[in-house]
Amino acid sequence: QKAKPLASSCDFTPGDLVWAKMEGHPWWPCLVYNHPAESHHLRGNRKSLRIHVQFFDDPPLRGWVSVKYVKRYTGSNSKDAQRGGMFFSGKSEIRRAMEQADNAISLDKEKRLELAVCTEPSENEEEEDMEVDAEESDSNDIEEDMEGD
Repeated sequence: QKAKPLASSCDFTPGDLVWAKMEGHPWWPCLVYNHPAESHHLRGNRKSLRIHVQFFDDPPLRGWVSVKYVKRYTGSNSKDAQRGGMFFSGKSEIRRAMEQADNAISLDKEKRLELAVCTEPSENEEEEDMEVDAEESDSNDIEEDMEGD
């Protein structure tokens, strides 16, 4: 039985806008793009497949996120981004990130990729490879203790 190519087990390609979740952080709007040093956007195998993203932030950060915790971004007006939705947040940083992602929606993929400005190695790429606890990601309480940040 032949192994499936990586691309066939992931629906996202460079230039796609997504929500991504890393351990200890809420869902965050991101841009999928190729790792600057490795020239590809997927790493790992089917069970531990990770995708490379740039988080819309100031300054932007990048990292590898398990594809299990990456969902298509369809805009800040989508039901899931509204109060009660899985991606809703009252955090000003996430509201700004959603604004940046909303601005990128109207661009074609090539233009979006011009927004991928993170070329420096991230602080600790090994740490970013950690899996997120499944129970935590299934929670709809994305507003989790925002005051404590």
